[in-house]
Amino acid sequence: WNSGDCVSIFEGSGANGQYQVAEGSAGSISAELVPVPGGSFVDGTELDANIAYYPYSPSNSLLKNGDVYEISATLPQTQHYAEGSFGDGCFPMMAVTEGTGDKNLKFKNVLGCLKIQLKGDAVIKSITVTNKTYPMSGPVKVSASNTVLPTVAPQSGSVKTVTLDCGAGVQLNNETATSFMIALPPARLNSGFSIEIADINGNHMTKTTSKVQVIERSKILVMPELVVMQPNIQSVDLGLPSGTKWATHNMGAFRPEDRGNFYAWGETK
Repeated sequence: WNSGDCVSIFEGSGANGQYQVAEGSAGSISAELVPVPGGSFVDGTELDANIAYYPYSPSNSLLKNGDVYEISATLPQTQHYAEGSFGDGCFPMMAVTEGTGDKNLKFKNVLGCLKIQLKGDAVIKSITVTNKTYPMSGPVKVSASNTVLPTVAPQSGSVKTVTLDCGAGVQLNNETATSFMIALPPARLNSGFSIEIADINGNHMTKTTSKVQVIERSKILVMPELVVMQPNIQSVDLGLPSGTKWATHNMGAFRPEDRGNFYAWGETK
C-alpha cells in the first residue's frame, strides 16, 4: 500500500464510501483503512457482506447478482509509469467479506500484467498496447464473492488500447533491460497484440506478435527483450538525375522497416 491510496467500501449497502490508507500503513502489504472524511465503519442492512474495490472512484457502483457482487468501474486508458511496478490506481483489487460483521478485507487482484523489457539508448516517452478483438480499457464490470475470484467483463464504451505514459521519459541502457509494467484484463488474445514505442523525440517503433497470448489474473506475461536505439539517419544515393539523396529511415522511425510518422500534403495538424 502507498500513502494516499483510496478504496471504495460498500458497508453492507450500495453506498460508496471513500476510505484511505492510514498513516503508518504505507509500504506494507496490509493496511488500516480510515474513512474520508471522518466517520466510522458502520454496517448496512441491504447486503450480507462488506465489499471493497481499489482504486476509489465516486462513480464506482455495486449490485448483487445471485451469489456474486458486481462493481461497475473504469480501467484507465492511460496508465502512468512507476519504476519496477504499476502507477497509482492502475492495478485494481476487490474484496468481499464473509458477512457485515467481518471488517477484514482480503483483496484479490483483478487484472493480469504485461511486462515489456527494453534495452538501448533511447528515452522512452510512451508505450501503447493494441489488440484487434478484446477491449483493454474503459468501462468494465468486476464480479466476485467471498469464495469466487474476480472476473472482468468489458462494457459498452470500452476500447482496445491502453497507453503507458512515461512522463518526462525513461532512459534506457544497453546492458540491462528496463521493465515497463502494463495492467491488462485477463483474456485469451487469439490474434496477439501490437506495441508502439515512442521516444521523447517523436520517433516510433511498432512490434507485433500474431501468436496467441494469454493474460491471466494476478500473473505476469513477460515479453522477450527489445532493443530500441536512437535513429542513425544516413543518406542513400539512388542515382537520381537530380542528385537527390534519400534517408535510410522514414521521419519519426527508429529503423528502416518502421513506419515512422504520418504526413499529408496541406494538413496543418
